Amino acid sequence: VFASVWARSPELILYGGRTVEGLELVGVVNFSDPSPIMQTFLRDYRNRFGKDPSFAAVFAYEAVFLLQRALTQSRTSHLPLRTTFLNDHHLDGPTGPVKLDASGDRRLPCVVEVVAHGQFRTIAR
Repeated sequence: VFASVWARSPELILYGGRTVEGLELVGVVNFSDPSPIMQTFLRDYRNRFGKDPSFAAVFAYEAVFLLQRALTQSRTSHLPLRTTFLNDHHLDGPTGPVKLDASGDRRLPCVVEVVAHGQFRTIAR
């Protein structure tokens, strides 16, 4: 059985118990990424909120940094915000380098996880 990243939460395991063992989830955030940026994000998030972040928390974190930089650049360069936002390709976030296309979309590799022994485990990247 497969599920989308929207199902990936501690509550899935808490309330699903053994019935969700073996469930595979397809997403785009690799929470087991050993990179210093991801590990620092995970540590800081857990320290502040007392729980693991969702994929939405990771994307919100990156989006706020992109927006802050674009606002600053727009203010100093007098370029439209859209222009500065789409031209900012130098952010390394927890999910890796942030690169937006002309439409503001981002492409990320898929990550497959499985619920095993009450935990999410990455099985494919």
